[in-house]
Amino acid sequence: KFSFNVPERHHFAREAVLKGTSFTLDGFDRLDAGKLINEGAEGAIVFYAQAWSLNVYLTQTDNAAYRKGYDAYRKDAERGKTDPLSKYFPDLKQLESDWKKFVAGK
Repeated sequence: KFSFNVPERHHFAREAVLKGTSFTLDGFDRLDAGKLINEGAEGAIVFYAQAWSLNVYLTQTDNAAYRKGYDAYRKDAERGKTDPLSKYFPDLKQLESDWKKFVAGK
């Protein structure tokens, strides 16, 4: 299992979820990190923290369908494919809800 613990990233992801400032997963994979950095530190910090926490969640979850979808997403990304997350996770709203519960510690 992925066990790299970065408390600062978890803190920023958790705060964004609790404040309602996290990015929605629909389109998250198409955000431009460089643009976020140029717009100000907060958006970039939340983006990177959210990406990290989503990776942790999808590699550690007990939900086999999520793990399988994430494995396919990563393999396709390694091959240069840029399909949206919705191809691998048809119910992004449910995934987002489950991820938020994970990040919030619920």
